Amino acid sequence: MKKAIWKDVVGFEDRYQISDEGSIRTPSKKAKKAISDSHGNSVVILDDIVYRVDELVSAAFNTTMVSDSSDQLQVDQLKQRIAELESALASQSATSHRSKYTIYSEDDTQYASFAKAASAYGFNYDKFYNAFYYSKESEVVFEGIKFRKEIST
Repeated sequence: MKKAIWKDVVGFEDRYQISDEGSIRTPSKKAKKAISDSHGNSVVILDDIVYRVDELVSAAFNTTMVSDSSDQLQVDQLKQRIAELESALASQSATSHRSKYTIYSEDDTQYASFAKAASAYGFNYDKFYNAFYYSKESEVVFEGIKFRKEIST
């Protein structure tokens, strides 16, 4: 049988303790009785204020208290989904840098970036870049000159 772990109730340090199983006591080991509210939640009255036991456990142990195996299954599924999302986010941020493009003018002059092509022609960089961005095409005509972009390797 697992022995309960006791911690101070957040906000009531040195006055009340709560176990990882949801039991409440005073430091002198006098038990504090929890009751059920109208929604079936286990609650306790501390200093004339009603608190949900699961919230007190969560605050004290930085965890979530579950009441039955179906709740535990949902918690396990959520934890698995969170792990999957964190993994996907990590791999996405590792590859989320902008693609590098080589820009070619209509006479096949090659430029290493949008900025270099815009500068060579005296164009405003933002307007030049946005011409490609908003058209979603690899070729655009900008101020009468045809340009194409290719992903650099």
